[in-house]
Amino acid sequence: MPFNYTKSLSKYDTDSLGWETLQIVPWLRWLLENTGGQKELPASQDVTSHPTFALSVLRVLSKQWDVLSASSKTTVVELVADQTIMPTKVSMKRPAEAYFPSVRLFEDLPVVLTTQNVKEKVLAALGVRKTIEIGLVLERLMSTSSSGDGKETTTQWSHVDLIKYLTTVWVDVPTKDRQRLYDTSICKAENTSQRYRISELYEPNDALRRIGLPIIHWPGTYNSASKEGKLLKSLGLKGAPSYAEIIKIISNAGKTSDTVLRDQALRYLVENHQSNGYESADPSGVTMPYLPLDHNGIQLATPKDCFTNERVTVLGFDLLRRDLHRHASKLGVSSDPPPEMCISHLLRGPPQSKRAAREVFGYLAGRIAMFSDQQVNTLSQA
Repeated sequence: MPFNYTKSLSKYDTDSLGWETLQIVPWLRWLLENTGGQKELPASQDVTSHPTFALSVLRVLSKQWDVLSASSKTTVVELVADQTIMPTKVSMKRPAEAYFPSVRLFEDLPVVLTTQNVKEKVLAALGVRKTIEIGLVLERLMSTSSSGDGKETTTQWSHVDLIKYLTTVWVDVPTKDRQRLYDTSICKAENTSQRYRISELYEPNDALRRIGLPIIHWPGTYNSASKEGKLLKSLGLKGAPSYAEIIKIISNAGKTSDTVLRDQALRYLVENHQSNGYESADPSGVTMPYLPLDHNGIQLATPKDCFTNERVTVLGFDLLRRDLHRHASKLGVSSDPPPEMCISHLLRGPPQSKRAAREVFGYLAGRIAMFSDQQVNTLSQA
């Protein structure tokens, strides 16, 4: 019975006549079962192909949504999930294929034509997206435009555009999309067309550039405290190399005789020792030689294998390069080797002359207080 004939009747009147109220779920199911010209519904009342009629159905759903039971809401969502009931500026779409009008990132998106008299929470419950599916975003990001001669040119969209967009919708980005952003190589580094995961890159910083780290390409001034900076940090963008990373940079530079990079990285290590938290690292655990030695610009040593007391050389120990002695505590370098190392070196290579013996035992005598009785006994028999 059309509503125009019953709108003046009370529930008592309709119950007296034996009429039942048509509920939302059976009404919607019936509409969907009669789509595509099936049975008696004309095309103008096809909820899956006629935008105006589909919008009127959405408005009815919206008006009744708050009084529907939880199970009825679930049924409604299930009924329309695979149906093209969303009128968009492109065509009729399934709810999960449509976007809220607030999503303006790409001009060709299937955005819902209007939300007038349709509650936002209803559209969201039906599956209309507040954010662009990350697969589409990444596809646009990686795509290239073509010039007239068929050659690839620059991308039409950049990772900077992506980050700026994400700051406006981050609260609505699904967890799986966030993980995909973390795992995908989406950002370019400075001076290269190669893409990296955000967690592989560093903030724009001259000190980091000098030590050869890959810096995220970011036109203009970069502000780590901005919305973009905070989002990039949450996705893994690094503000400084870890202790292990800076040691590796120094070591690799030393091995390849890149003394400029080696010394720049060493300077970075000592200058940022406290601010970067390197003081909490344990230098004794470093197994990668990286420290340059005195009188030998090529050879490298670990912190436990070089020292700052010049007299250790009489036992064959290596001396840390002199200009680094004032940073010995930050580098984890001791002034002298422990007694057991002294004894071991002495037994492996005893002095070959009286002069050499005087120098060795003179040095050891000055440190005798550090030796145990057993170690002193070993020395006396050496």
